[in-house]
Amino acid sequence: MRNLLLALQNHAIRSLIRQIHTLQESKHLKNFLKSLGLIALVISVTSTVSAQKRSLLATEPQVQEDHADAAMKWLQDFRNPMHEANYDSVTSAGYNQLIQMDNRPAMKSLSSAAWIQVATSQGGNVSGRPSAIAFDPTGPIYLTVTTGGLWKTIDNGKTWTSLSNNWKTLDVGGVAVNAKNPQTVYAGTGISYGTLGGEGDLNGIGVYQSFDGGLNWVLVDSGNTAVTCQIEVNPGDTNYVYRATTLGIRISTNAGATWRIPSNASFSGFTSLVLDPKNPAVLYAAGGGVVKKSMDSGETWQNLSGYPTGQTMSLAMSQSSSDTLYLSTGNGVYQNLSASSSTLALSSDRGATWKTQSSAVKYTGTQAYYDNAIAVNPTRPASVIVGGLDIYSSTNSGAGLNKQTEWTDDPSSSNYTHADIHVLKYNPYTGQLFALTDGGIFHSSTNGLSWVQDMNADLGTMLFVGGDMAVDPSSGKPTCFCAGAQDNGLNAFTPGQDSYYRSIRGGDGGTMFISPKDGQTCYGTYVDATLYCSQNLGATWINGTGFDTQDPDNILGTGIITEGTPFYMIYDVADGDPSVIAACGNKNLFLTTNTGVDGFPQVTNVGSGTTIVGSVTTVHIAKADDQTLYLGTSGKALYFSNDQGQSWTRSTTPSSFAGVPSSITTDANDPTHVFMTVMGATVKSHFYYSLDGGVTWTAPTSNLPALNYQRVAIDQNGIIYVGHDFGVLRSGDTGKTWYPVADGFPMTMVTSLRTRGNYLLASTYGRGMYYIDLTQVPPITSDGVAAATAPTNISISAVYPSVVPSGAPRSTVDYSLQVGEPATLMLYDVLGRQERVLMNQWESTGQHELSADLSGLPSGQHYVVLTAGGMSVTKPIVIQ
Repeated sequence: MRNLLLALQNHAIRSLIRQIHTLQESKHLKNFLKSLGLIALVISVTSTVSAQKRSLLATEPQVQEDHADAAMKWLQDFRNPMHEANYDSVTSAGYNQLIQMDNRPAMKSLSSAAWIQVATSQGGNVSGRPSAIAFDPTGPIYLTVTTGGLWKTIDNGKTWTSLSNNWKTLDVGGVAVNAKNPQTVYAGTGISYGTLGGEGDLNGIGVYQSFDGGLNWVLVDSGNTAVTCQIEVNPGDTNYVYRATTLGIRISTNAGATWRIPSNASFSGFTSLVLDPKNPAVLYAAGGGVVKKSMDSGETWQNLSGYPTGQTMSLAMSQSSSDTLYLSTGNGVYQNLSASSSTLALSSDRGATWKTQSSAVKYTGTQAYYDNAIAVNPTRPASVIVGGLDIYSSTNSGAGLNKQTEWTDDPSSSNYTHADIHVLKYNPYTGQLFALTDGGIFHSSTNGLSWVQDMNADLGTMLFVGGDMAVDPSSGKPTCFCAGAQDNGLNAFTPGQDSYYRSIRGGDGGTMFISPKDGQTCYGTYVDATLYCSQNLGATWINGTGFDTQDPDNILGTGIITEGTPFYMIYDVADGDPSVIAACGNKNLFLTTNTGVDGFPQVTNVGSGTTIVGSVTTVHIAKADDQTLYLGTSGKALYFSNDQGQSWTRSTTPSSFAGVPSSITTDANDPTHVFMTVMGATVKSHFYYSLDGGVTWTAPTSNLPALNYQRVAIDQNGIIYVGHDFGVLRSGDTGKTWYPVADGFPMTMVTSLRTRGNYLLASTYGRGMYYIDLTQVPPITSDGVAAATAPTNISISAVYPSVVPSGAPRSTVDYSLQVGEPATLMLYDVLGRQERVLMNQWESTGQHELSADLSGLPSGQHYVVLTAGGMSVTKPIVIQ
């Protein structure tokens, strides 16, 4: 097999691969391969690789998905790049500072642009990775998404509403609904990756609880860092709520008000929890290599025995049988199928004894430490479903497992679900079966025999590492958006042509760049030292120079490939000449002036002989002069070059500078005006600027919250923008004072930030990409702001009464939308700080009326703000 793979490098087979690339999204692909006698080869190859890829690009040797541990480490390092021990507490305090920021300029404007989400899913079939699902008996469905927050649908997934845009974290691992009072919803925070390459988890901060169906939330068990993997509400006594966490089973006996771990339940690594449907005081928990049982509502636990153990362990029980309990376990080693195992065990006596039903079918592939899901039909206890890379079903209690899905198939086919399956769960009220995967949510009404992907279409949860946009120079309108997504390759979206992102290259996707010079040349990265170039926005990719024999499209040279790069390579492309590219290796900077035709020479330690202290962490080619380069290093140093890297000068930095540079940019008209952010939440200053080409730097005293700032951008009017853990801020006075940009942006991690024309574009890891028309954002002035052009697509026609008594504060809000779309109606205080959510849903076209409850709010002036369709409108209201 290895020899066959290597043979793909010759010219004839390479031509064949390019044909396969062209057909990779086509329903005719499998027939094409069959006609060439290659389908067996493809199946053999792809069965041993990880699940993030589904196109036949995955058969090329360079796209080997053996890096899930590295992907997790990248995310942890991006969030906490300085590895600060108290990072969680610092960013929690920074979040509190952020939401208390004075935003009076926004309130003084009658209207303003709002952030617009570029698109939602990939092809309408694939979205980000969900972690849990819960069902309201009256119909709504709740879905948590790792790094993407909590979502709700009231129309079985046709449309989704994000419920967590202003939470302190969008890392959500569990959700549950009180079946007796469905307005009460619980969402547990944190993400468990405990078995993924030995890397740690993303800590939780407690549980968000809602009493109004998800409109407004309170944080309970606040400050608890345990990662919630599953939440269950006792249907017999809803005061009892249980959480399976990485630090044990946490229980509440007062409907979530307080939480604790019973004295003998502080075992670690629990990811699966089952309640006996006949007697919910009986519980089973699995994880960390053990299975335990409680007979007294979780107060005491006993060890069970006789079951197979594994790195991952998942339990399931049919709603119609308390005797029948299933356990799926997995053990895996990366890319080593022979060392991986998937075992399905059955207990017919409530956990007293166990029998292995299946161990020969490796349904978790080589991903057993990462993928392991199981569900049992609610009415047929012998009907069991398991999943890992693909989904298998059995009608005889797991003794025979039949494969039902093929993750390498066309994403719209009935036997396709995205690979890396983490949850399988039935809706107990409808019998519908759901699969939660690295590519989103899939559902089946045939007990897993066929699958539908349509619930992903409206989920804006793509995990983008970095993106860019092109703007038409004559009309000033966006013409294309591109971004790379973990698990889902390189993506493009053309307004007016596409309904969703389209996949333009498979595998994992890193940062993308579109040249503002021609609007057609684009770059994108795979993992490690891999850079691709297209001169037609991803329709085709130019040949590399042959330096990388494993990947004929990789334009990087041997020097940087040998040295290696960060997991997602950091690079910059000259705005005025897309053939000039600077790329950061693990140590040095490499640069080409002809798109890599002559390779990427190392440029950091040549010419003057300047020794760069530390490793390069960020690079910028000045927008107005591609001879001028700026770079920052892990040695907490800044360097600049005025001769395209032939010689370097170390900057003089202020004494307060104690961080590692994370992002650098320059004024579009003056290469000597430089702006920089530094990594870390606890550094003294997060933003610096230089007006002399990097010779000296200033850290202005500012109101920036204590957060991690990874990205900086500047627009044509000199307004500076920084991206952080929870969004984007702007400054009009060179960083002295900062304000939120506009409504409509979720509290989420920004991975890239760019200004193109009159637009600002922000990529996020878990909530897709957003952009905003800066000409419609009210300018910051000392006297407030002028109102932007009144929007025509939305309006608040009346708030009555506009002055309400404090004793019974209610008012009616009349508003209208010209088109049906997601909309929010919020209440803000006089400083522009959010107080209450009045409406958050997909709103239909036309006139609407809402009775607003204003009880509990202080006397004085407040503001009602309607946001939809990329605009916000504001009306004042007074509580006497």
